[in-house]
Order: sequence, then structure tokens, then C-alpha cells
Amino acid sequence: MLGFGSVEIALAYWACILASAFCVVYGAVKWNDGGAPDKIKVRKVILPPKGE
Repeated sequence: MLGFGSVEIALAYWACILASAFCVVYGAVKWNDGGAPDKIKVRKVILPPKGE
């Protein structure tokens, strides 16, 4: 099968390809899902003085 020495190696090869394809499709579908809103809100950003 595909020039591999055994069927197990070919199955592992195809499983890796299918898992990668699944991850790409899942990420594309869930890209802008929103999710839960942040519980902590930043009111003001405090920056250090410019001399340091």
C-alpha cells in the first residue's frame, strides 16, 4: 500500500493526514466563534515613566 513496508505504517500515515485535515477544518469553522466574554476588564493601562 503506497510503497510502505506494512499496512500499519500506511494506516498511521493516513491517520496523520486525516487528523491534520480535521484540525484545519475545525479551526476554520470555529475561527470567529466569539467564545465567553472576558471576566476582567482593564480600565486604565499604567505605563512606567520614560526615564527608566
